[in-house]
Amino acid sequence: MGESWGHTLERLSADRLAELERTAARLRLRGRQYKSCTVGRMDHLQPATYVATYNYVTGRAGRVSWASKRLCDDHAAKFAAKHGIDLAAVPVQDERPKHALERLLDAAAPPEVLDSRPWTALDGNHDPAPTVPATIPEGRQP
Repeated sequence: MGESWGHTLERLSADRLAELERTAARLRLRGRQYKSCTVGRMDHLQPATYVATYNYVTGRAGRVSWASKRLCDDHAAKFAAKHGIDLAAVPVQDERPKHALERLLDAAAPPEVLDSRPWTALDGNHDPAPTVPATIPEGRQP
């Protein structure tokens, strides 16, 4: 087994938990099961409540990869114990300290400002071409 480092654990936010439940409900309607805890056997259908992330080295080339896995309570407790993480101090995903770039973007344009700006052609929400009545050249009219 390879070397891994940078192990972190976060609780899934209420929004993310609701999104996972909607996905599971949609798949149940289609007669399929949804495995939200991505660890364990296929018959392990406990709902995910945490997300674990870590870095690892892949293959002979020695490239560094990053992994993120959704975990149920049992698997999160095992992950925390194995990697020395205090499960009681784990932050909620939306409440984690923000990266410096995220803080800069929030300071430059808070979400309420972005939501109130007029649509532009770059948004893809309307046709950028001006609305000019079409004129048919003389002699080409139907």
